[in-house]
Amino acid sequence: MTLHLYMNYKCPECETPYIPYNSAIPCPKCGDQPEMEDYPEFVDGICESFLYNLSQNGNFTPMCWAVCDISDSIQMFFFGLFDKWKNDEMINHEPQERTAAFTDFLKSIMGKVDVGGEEMEHMKGYIEELALAVYDEFFNVREIDLAKKMRKT
Repeated sequence: MTLHLYMNYKCPECETPYIPYNSAIPCPKCGDQPEMEDYPEFVDGICESFLYNLSQNGNFTPMCWAVCDISDSIQMFFFGLFDKWKNDEMINHEPQERTAAFTDFLKSIMGKVDVGGEEMEHMKGYIEELALAVYDEFFNVREIDLAKKMRKT
């Protein structure tokens, strides 16, 4: 088992599903600014899910995952993204270079991702910005040392 966040939101203007994780996040499709409470706990929740998964199996990706809402879909993508970063890229960069290297890595990955066809292409920028917010919270604000957090296998 792992940590699900159970968050859903749809833009009141165009009904695009996304999660406004802070009050400055507009709808990725129409640009409408949400006139509601935002979800600041979304980034924290993803980080807590990462920590739980790392402690259980040494990876960002949990052993089992079910997608029930948009927050689950986003987390599932981030699990794979951050595992790929951890396994293939992170070790190649000094700590002071990692944020810039992650940004380049993310842009490369997002250039190859099919987010569900042309009608969903607007989500790429949103997902990229959210991934950078999660990276910043996890590695720069919380200063998580992966070697200490992963279960020894």
